[in-house]
Amino acid sequence: MKKVLVMGMSFARGGMETCIMNYVRNVDRDEFTFDFITYNKPPYCLDEIENSGGRVYVIPGRSANLKEHKKQLREIFEKHGAEYDAFWYNLCLISDIELFKLAKKAGIRRRIIHAHQSQGMGNIITNTLHKIYKKKVEKMTTDHWACSMSAAEFFYSEKTIKGPSFKKVTNAIDLSAFAYNETGRNEIRKELGAGEDFVFCNIARLNPEKNQTFLLDVFEKIYEKNKNTALWVVGQGVLEESLKNKANTLNSREKIHFLGRRDDVPKVYSAADCFILPSVFEGLPMTLVEAQASGLVCFTSKEAVPQEAAITENLHFLSLEDSADKWAEEILNIKNTDRAQAYKTLEESRWNIKNAAKEFMKNE
Repeated sequence: MKKVLVMGMSFARGGMETCIMNYVRNVDRDEFTFDFITYNKPPYCLDEIENSGGRVYVIPGRSANLKEHKKQLREIFEKHGAEYDAFWYNLCLISDIELFKLAKKAGIRRRIIHAHQSQGMGNIITNTLHKIYKKKVEKMTTDHWACSMSAAEFFYSEKTIKGPSFKKVTNAIDLSAFAYNETGRNEIRKELGAGEDFVFCNIARLNPEKNQTFLLDVFEKIYEKNKNTALWVVGQGVLEESLKNKANTLNSREKIHFLGRRDDVPKVYSAADCFILPSVFEGLPMTLVEAQASGLVCFTSKEAVPQEAAITENLHFLSLEDSADKWAEEILNIKNTDRAQAYKTLEESRWNIKNAAKEFMKNE
């Protein structure tokens, strides 16, 4: 049995957290066990982790209590570091290298850095630290993973990317959960009063990088051209209140629904007709993989999302330099697709977690 210590989980369920748990759930659990370090609060899936034999260390974050944060981190690695065969650190920005130092000092043989973002999403200080630290981190770690090539280029040198330590680890999904489901579609559409409306959806954190402010502008233009439409926005985040305030000023306000956090996202995909994600930057958004698995036609920003996200022919790229009216025009030209065929495309691919998990933690 090999033990892996994981960083990157939080109390919220986002794309990175979902990616981590997809792999944790699908590797051979007779071969691996996973423990976690989280800051301030337990992860959203605490019961699941503990029921599968994992341990969770909850410690203060740096901003909450820096002194206690450092103290408890040192204690974890000094007391338990020798128990672990690998340290798997998932992150969007390298603004602190203390954990890599501690993992190396503790003698953890495999020290994996897993990049999930392709641009700086912090302030000027953290973005500057990332540029400085990423050169040092390569020497402290043994494995260099990334969700996409754009994320790899943001985190690693060209030499590392071309070297044996680099591996692209896809944001693979539990494909069966996202198969188009007619019953689920009817349930959600009835619940939300969709009627015969053509439904556009967006599933993401309500944060600046996801660009839902522009999404509302796009939908307003869509609504001007076709009143039999609706927009469902699923997620929570720092912009929730301002987005709702903006929506209330639009002519389309009665057709915009903020659904918050939902536990039945696969049914939402089935109930919708089109997925829009106009992000400012991304690594490789898991929601686009999920939406394509459900057979949805998808539109996203070509400046932010790597071309490798186009797993099926249903994903289309538009420019953020174009107007909301241009986006609306392109989106309304979409054609119906065979939703079942899209699922088949993913079934034998590396985006299916059943396939991806077989290669996970190899390169011993």
